[in-house]
Amino acid sequence: MTTQEVLKRLSVRLQRSFRETRDIYANCTQLFRDHLKAGNSFTIPNWGTFGTTRRAGRQAYNPHYKKTITLPARQVVVYKNAASLKKAINEARHEQ
Repeated sequence: MTTQEVLKRLSVRLQRSFRETRDIYANCTQLFRDHLKAGNSFTIPNWGTFGTTRRAGRQAYNPHYKKTITLPARQVVVYKNAASLKKAINEARHEQ
């Protein structure tokens, strides 16, 4: 599902214009981004928890140039899904 499809479905469900829905979506994603940039985590109930962690630097092999390169340490986003989401997905798969 693309962002446009999500926005269309949300606008129908919320009974709002597409433009209003797009603005709400943009503000929510910016809020989440800012929160993660600050090193904080947050939980969306029944969905999961988002946070950041530091990934250590490491050696990697570039097969195109046949050379070993050093990848620097960096911050990455991590996600842990909620137990209720796992359960709902597994129940849906068993029904099929």
